[in-house]
Amino acid sequence: MSRATDAEIDSLFAPLAVGNITVRNRIAMAPCTRQRSYLDGTPTASVAEYYRQRASAGLIISEGIYPAEMGKGYLFSPGLCSADHVEGWRAVTDAVHSEGGAIFGQIMHVGRLSDPLMLPAHADPIAPSAVQPDPLARHYTVNCPRAKRPYPTPRALTAKEVSEVVEDYRRSAILARDAGFDGVEIHGASGYLPMQFMSTNTNVRTDVYGGSVENRARFLLECVDAMIDATDNGFVAVKVGPGWEFHNVFDVDPVATYSHVVSELSKRRIAFLEVGDYGQKWDVHGTLRPLFDGPYMGVAGFTRSTAARAVSSGQIDMAAFGQNYLANPDLAERYRNGWPLNRPDPATYYTQGDAGYTDYPAYNPESGDGLVDVESPPTRSRLATDANPAIERRTKMGKLSGKVALVTGGSAGIGLGIAQRLAQDGAQVVIMGRRKPVVDEAVAQIGHDAVGIAGDVTVMADLDRVFAQIKEQFGGLDALVLNAGGVGAGPLETCTEEAFDELVSLNMRSIFFATQKALPLLRDPSNVVLIGSVADQIVVPGGSVYSATKAAVRAFARCWGEDLAPRGIRVHLLGPGYTETPLFERITATDAGRERFDEWVAQRTSLKRRGRPEEIGAVASFLCSDDSSYMTGGAIYVGGGAENW
Repeated sequence: MSRATDAEIDSLFAPLAVGNITVRNRIAMAPCTRQRSYLDGTPTASVAEYYRQRASAGLIISEGIYPAEMGKGYLFSPGLCSADHVEGWRAVTDAVHSEGGAIFGQIMHVGRLSDPLMLPAHADPIAPSAVQPDPLARHYTVNCPRAKRPYPTPRALTAKEVSEVVEDYRRSAILARDAGFDGVEIHGASGYLPMQFMSTNTNVRTDVYGGSVENRARFLLECVDAMIDATDNGFVAVKVGPGWEFHNVFDVDPVATYSHVVSELSKRRIAFLEVGDYGQKWDVHGTLRPLFDGPYMGVAGFTRSTAARAVSSGQIDMAAFGQNYLANPDLAERYRNGWPLNRPDPATYYTQGDAGYTDYPAYNPESGDGLVDVESPPTRSRLATDANPAIERRTKMGKLSGKVALVTGGSAGIGLGIAQRLAQDGAQVVIMGRRKPVVDEAVAQIGHDAVGIAGDVTVMADLDRVFAQIKEQFGGLDALVLNAGGVGAGPLETCTEEAFDELVSLNMRSIFFATQKALPLLRDPSNVVLIGSVADQIVVPGGSVYSATKAAVRAFARCWGEDLAPRGIRVHLLGPGYTETPLFERITATDAGRERFDEWVAQRTSLKRRGRPEEIGAVASFLCSDDSSYMTGGAIYVGGGAENW
């Protein structure tokens, strides 16, 4: 995608009335969990310095602040329910205001996402219903300091207790005003308490807080009303993440739920509404923006240019930036002037101390080390590589440095070989595989900060979840390698309908829909590598279904190479031949079987041997790099000459 025009960039720097204040630009600092407060929840002096450094943002939204001890979910997270908390936050707001900035405090009650070890008298966490978060789910805050064990089953709130929690929110608004905040934002996203009430899987109540959309939205709206009553409507804002499934929350009809919620919030004329589009299949902003009469803030995945276009077109009024603000205290100035960016260090996101917190430098034109283009979304770490000179040399020299790559089927065999090579060449690698233990083991083998996500490529909800996590964590994709696949459905005489459908779904349908779902995340330029097979060129005895699916993948590459070229997306087919993988080891389970297979391969390949996953990985790395910039729609076979047989 081309860069925004000067006029579009200028739209980011127009003032805007937000609640009771006027902000000087449309660039907001999104709420980012950082865990630098004291254990009792009081902000430290470093917290004040951190926010002061970033005060040139049009608006800062603080990290999540618990409104009551029962809303606490993490160690070193800040609170706002005591006199000490108020004094600590007063130092923060004074520091921001001294620089001419504005700050809202985000009020965050984690609900069921806590642990008795964190709560008063070791109480059970509270929630709308007694629904335990899936212990096997990869939760968004997996690296936050908390009890390292599965979330327990929460205790369902009584109706009277719901009212008491609403009172906690009301009281926190009063304390926020006392602490000098310009307003408060209710955290209604990320699977925390308000979203637990709104989501159909976490709210199975049968009283006035459960069932219908209106009832499930009641808790959030009661909190809003209570906080407005205690302050005023210009002091209160809300964040929502429609349809977001992190922290194991689901909604059978998020369009209906959030259309109702947003319409009701509009009636209350709150200060602003922050809406995160975390990879949904429906047009979140296009659906909800017309329903809200007031400042509308978009968050998740914006770059300088995409934010400028969204603001200048009226799609949103403000854009919030998280990881890029974390790493660039002067982000507004960098976006104004087109200066390059520091890269964030994920290893220090949730640690204690000033490293990776207050030590990110402002822009210095004489220092270009470690900087990336101003349009870059956050990808690999900056300081994490500094700790390892070998990795630092690799990332400086690697042809994939700064690129984010997803490899499906990346936990074993060819996929693992590809993932390892992409990581060695500098990419931030994300792998997807069916079985979590295997995925975790593969991540350990790959190293280099690889990320593993368990999921099935044939399950659309799993694909949605994977792409949502990539969007939130990395902002987009530079390379997509679709490797997951199966081998045989059997010969014509014995192939069953079930086996036929399973192989077509795995080898063909999954590639089609994974590519479709990845399109909004694929940057300009980017590369899509479809892993096919020499089987689309040769006769495979008894493998007609397999060969047909691989021929279809070849057709996808050819057609998509033409279709996606205008978007800067290049598409390639990579066709391995007979390769040493665990799959072939299972097929040739005995020494005699392997010997017969090797003889068969020697007769049908020019190089007289099986290939190795790392050889496939080397070619995949080339196709994912800028070295392939004049290639698209073509096929490369790595079969030792088998494709010519």
